Amino acid sequence: MMSEKSGYYDVGGLSTLDILQAKLSEDEYRGFLLGNVFKYLSRHKHKNGVEDIQKAFVYLDLYEKEYRRKIGLGECVD
Repeated sequence: MMSEKSGYYDVGGLSTLDILQAKLSEDEYRGFLLGNVFKYLSRHKHKNGVEDIQKAFVYLDLYEKEYRRKIGLGECVD
């Protein structure tokens, strides 16, 4: 995810997203991902512009993968 840019997300060998996915229910984790999509899209004009739009896409991609897995469609084909 974004840990390629910031190594502090992977301190201790686990990414923050890995920990959240392990601790939250599937619905809670998808809610977290979707919440971040809304957060970054709603603030992009007032804070980080294109960077926030890019972050929203990262979380939307993760959400899509989780949703496809839930409904049995499998991985996306790029």
